[in-house]
Amino acid sequence: MTSLIYGTKGTGKTKQIIAAANESLVKAKGDIVYITDTNEYTMEINRKIRYIACNEVKVCSEENFLAFIRGMIASNYDIEKFYIDGIARIIKMELGQMENLFKELEMISEKYGCKFEFTISADLDGMPKFLTDIII
Repeated sequence: MTSLIYGTKGTGKTKQIIAAANESLVKAKGDIVYITDTNEYTMEINRKIRYIACNEVKVCSEENFLAFIRGMIASNYDIEKFYIDGIARIIKMELGQMENLFKELEMISEKYGCKFEFTISADLDGMPKFLTDIII
């Protein structure tokens, strides 16, 4: 399952996804992973959550990102949920070009039983059709 937090820049998406990640620990039976492109929020994420700054591990394209996710799952079958803040910044892609990425992640979600939650900076009017079904 994939879900999406969206809004224009400065609307609190990062605070919302950090809160969701921290709150998920209460019910989580598996591991939680928080992925972003900076070290800026390390102190706000509960230490039980695996924090990954993609700028440090050189994940910077759709192909790298999908391989990185698959590799994490292969090495840890207990990952229950991925929180991904700023996917467009991480993979350096325009929102309209991400349909394949979201299809691949949905297949990964179904195959391995993990969930994905994303933040994307966009107005609802500018949201591509393939994303409108996963908005929370």
